[in-house]
Amino acid sequence: MDYTIILGYLVLLLIQYFAIQAIPITLIGGLISRFTNIYVGVLIAGILTWLGINFIWFKVFDYNLPLLAFILSIGFQFWHLKKAQLELTETSKQMVVGEIWSIILVAIYILIFKDFNLY
Repeated sequence: MDYTIILGYLVLLLIQYFAIQAIPITLIGGLISRFTNIYVGVLIAGILTWLGINFIWFKVFDYNLPLLAFILSIGFQFWHLKKAQLELTETSKQMVVGEIWSIILVAIYILIFKDFNLY
């Protein structure tokens, strides 16, 4: 059994738990949202960030992000949204929804046009 993939999932879970992927999404999304609305800015920034995460995953494991990684990522986003629902402003909720849609769009792109990996 390849234990590096388990390490990869642990790193991905830590990235999601501490919301490290939100840093570039917020920065790039904030810059883009100066020209459009915040939802489109976060969506574009989320797509770029998740394509970057996929690129790093591909360089380390020699295949694209698997479907299970996307399902876990979306699950963590819903968990974050539910956990902090009362603390989030409307803009913050839009940012989380934009990131969820960016994860879904990148997953569809990778699973259709790159390669399909279940786990």
